[in-house]
Amino acid sequence: MKIIYCPTMYTDIENELRTTKNPNPVSGHKFQENLIKGLKACKAPVTVINIPRIRSFPNSRRIIVKKQAFRIDNHMSGKTIGCINLPVFNYITKYINLVKELDKLVTNKKESYIFLTFNSYFPQTLVFNHLKKKKRGYKIYRCDVIGDLHSGFGIKSHIKGIKGRLIDCLEDQQDKSVKDFELFVFLAEAMAEFYHADKERYTIIEAIYSCEDKNADIQVYHDNEYEKNKTVFYAGSICREYGMEHLLKAFSLIDSDEYRLLIAGGGDNPDLINRYCKNDKRITYLGIVTPEEVRRYQEMATVLISPRLPDEGFVKYSFPSKTLECLASGKPYIAHKLPCEPPEYADYIQYAHGSTDQDLKEAIVRVCEKSAADREMIGRKARKFVLEQKNPKAMCSKLVDLINNNVN
Repeated sequence: MKIIYCPTMYTDIENELRTTKNPNPVSGHKFQENLIKGLKACKAPVTVINIPRIRSFPNSRRIIVKKQAFRIDNHMSGKTIGCINLPVFNYITKYINLVKELDKLVTNKKESYIFLTFNSYFPQTLVFNHLKKKKRGYKIYRCDVIGDLHSGFGIKSHIKGIKGRLIDCLEDQQDKSVKDFELFVFLAEAMAEFYHADKERYTIIEAIYSCEDKNADIQVYHDNEYEKNKTVFYAGSICREYGMEHLLKAFSLIDSDEYRLLIAGGGDNPDLINRYCKNDKRITYLGIVTPEEVRRYQEMATVLISPRLPDEGFVKYSFPSKTLECLASGKPYIAHKLPCEPPEYADYIQYAHGSTDQDLKEAIVRVCEKSAADREMIGRKARKFVLEQKNPKAMCSKLVDLINNNVN
């Protein structure tokens, strides 16, 4: 049996985030990186053929992306295919180059091959379906790790006009094109409803968190401005559906000058945030920051927060990518109870007692006003839960079991 994983990952994440206009979300890169780590930890026979996670020119400065070795933690784990990084041409050249690479790997009719992808990226899906037909007689299984749905179940593109309609059509087609796959990994149980997947054909991996040193103590970044205040930190997409205005309104209800709100991320609502920043000097918008900078702000924050509301339609069919990262930070994590969350998370997330702006405001104040010792205890308990139960090996063992139970 051979697992051929085709992720879409950055090859130089720190540089790409700094030099790309509106870069792809980091959460997808991290999930895929942890998926590879977990498969390797489970000693699964995995080969990685990566499609570069890069915006097309001119959003990215690179027009020609060359084939190169693919590395994780300085260890060679496969290769990244090249492409011509112009609109339309990037899809075509990625498709052609991926077909060539996978065709060279599928050579033995007695062997079982599992084509693994993340989030139904269109070139991968087309390649998998093409090779499934071309290699008739070969034992090929297609498995999609689905992080988000479209087709009315997820967040639609906010791009207007013809381009926006084309993106919506493409995303809808992505969802439809994988319905005939043999295996699935879902982030939430409700996703199985959309795909009408039989119970034995899927498993749930809501998120994965990787920490190289589980025994490492939680570090605290010292900054006088933030240490003397109660700092609330949000990192993620700033789109409306993720509750950005809800967070801003809730924070504005706090009267105390001791509180600070830091917001990091990209999306479609920078004007909204900048308007609140002008009216409330306690609010700071950091823009897009690198993963290392996110960790630094987490270390100096009092609490971390997600304002995502449970009544948004897409919430049932997704799992917030930042949940494990925030829980593992060692800081209290404030959020609303979401329908996608497995029940064990209730012991570690500091939930608001309702969905109004006032409810979220009260949750912020309630947790921030706890003693430093109590907040530390909350953070360490949550961190222990994530490191022990949501690490790459523990979560990816579910995927390995799914494959072993269905292949051959």
